[in-house]
Amino acid sequence: MPEADAVRPDVLRPTVDASQFGVVQRPLSIGERIYNIGAVRKLAILVLLAAAWEIYARWLHNDLLFPAFSATLQAFVQAMVSGPEAVVKVRSLPRPMPMLLLATSRKSLARSTIAGSNGLTQRGSTTVAPTPSSARREIFRTRPT
Repeated sequence: MPEADAVRPDVLRPTVDASQFGVVQRPLSIGERIYNIGAVRKLAILVLLAAAWEIYARWLHNDLLFPAFSATLQAFVQAMVSGPEAVVKVRSLPRPMPMLLLATSRKSLARSTIAGSNGLTQRGSTTVAPTPSSARREIFRTRPT
């Protein structure tokens, strides 16, 4: 190390007048003020997503596979205006149909999840417990004559 007594010299800068700084604070432009509103940014994202949805649906030309955003929005508005007709339509199904739909959806949900498939095997609702080999032998021995 050089000298232990070496001291760094002080740096003194001249004072600058505030008029020489330039623009420190300026008013925001209209675009910046609008962009600073969170709801406007979120709405812009939703409009872009809806436009992409509509363009892809029209390019695909398959309303059953991928309906257009405008068709989906129209069906939603029509359902909201028509009111409780959808409830009447569901209730007018044959009696066993809602139970069949419920059972099918419950089983498919249970099969698609690990916890659900474990629960089904524990309760035995979808899997049959294997028959012991001795019982199987008894079944085959006692054949009707």
